Amino acid sequence: MWFVAFYAPWCGHCKRLMPTWEHLAHAVADKEIDVRIGYPTIIFFRNGVEIPYEGERTNEKMLDFVIKSSGPVIKVINKQSELTNAIKNCDKDPVFLFVGDEDILFEKFKDIAEKEFVSVNFYKTKVANVLPGNIKILSEPTVIVFKDKTHYIYPHNDISLKEWILQEKWILMPQINYANLHAVGTLSKKLLVLIISDFLERSKKDSKVSKFEKIANEAALMVRKDTEMSSMFQFGWVDGNAIPTSIVIGNFDIPGILVFNYSSYEYYISNDEPAKMTPHSIKTFLNSIMEGEIKPLGGNSLITNVRRSIFELCKNVYEMFANQPILASCLFGVPLAFFSIITYSICSSDFSVDRDEIFSESETEEEELEESEDQWNLVDNDSEHEKNE
Repeated sequence: MWFVAFYAPWCGHCKRLMPTWEHLAHAVADKEIDVRIGYPTIIFFRNGVEIPYEGERTNEKMLDFVIKSSGPVIKVINKQSELTNAIKNCDKDPVFLFVGDEDILFEKFKDIAEKEFVSVNFYKTKVANVLPGNIKILSEPTVIVFKDKTHYIYPHNDISLKEWILQEKWILMPQINYANLHAVGTLSKKLLVLIISDFLERSKKDSKVSKFEKIANEAALMVRKDTEMSSMFQFGWVDGNAIPTSIVIGNFDIPGILVFNYSSYEYYISNDEPAKMTPHSIKTFLNSIMEGEIKPLGGNSLITNVRRSIFELCKNVYEMFANQPILASCLFGVPLAFFSIITYSICSSDFSVDRDEIFSESETEEEELEESEDQWNLVDNDSEHEKNE
């Protein structure tokens, strides 16, 4: 097995990745995995199959990815203690457990696991007595997901197993970033309820960010208990306003709430101030979206995409000058200086052509001789005309 990072020495992202990559190499040094330097395009090769890494570039996340990718696709549970150990972190990483004999349902479970095992934990057991006493299953085989310190049993007749797993693979309030925005928005097939937060402020108990996030968590729990709303909305928190600013093509205050449809790039904004919101008001806002009482904004029209492209360009240029003013000045100043010199040279050049450069000297003399002869002929004709009169 190989975990390869394709590297370019001139790439700034690659340079920022290098310290993390070196730490990761030491962390997996005792495992049967070769870590090689190699752009920040990171691919894990498992038995000749490419598994691209699209997560965060942190040591913890990348190490977790390596461990999952190098381990078995579906782990076996034989004891209740093994299950207890497997689900102890289910508030961060959901766990899917197949219970019963291997049949057609297991084959479907296995097919899904082979595609999703790097981001989701899959287990199987043939004995139902490994389950906690509070879990009662009506029939076997079945699939149970453990997440958010609770569990949910697969409803066989309501939804396909694949669709159910793709919807349930996310916890109640995952962090949404550019790395997983596409996955959460498309695989869950839900509207994203983005809670705009700040990583540092959310850890302070008395900050307005932490208070608003607490209210949003209560609203998420209320939505989770509503089957219809739960099938339509997926909550998540965003660190900073970079993503919402890009969506709304304008500034977005922290804290705040933004409902986003990734497939159409439409979004909904509440008219209530974040400081005055309650869990019930957030649920009412989401219910109004379900009923079609609030019209979406944004979209993927040509004009909107052009506006978004111009906005992103201006924002990126501003950030370049704000973060690296000298480098940005050189990047834009040098080409502008060359262009100015070329433009000045073109405008100040004399493009008038001298007659001698086009006609030869002999041709010029012949023309002058012909002109003089014509003038003498005109004079002679005028003289004869006067005599006749």
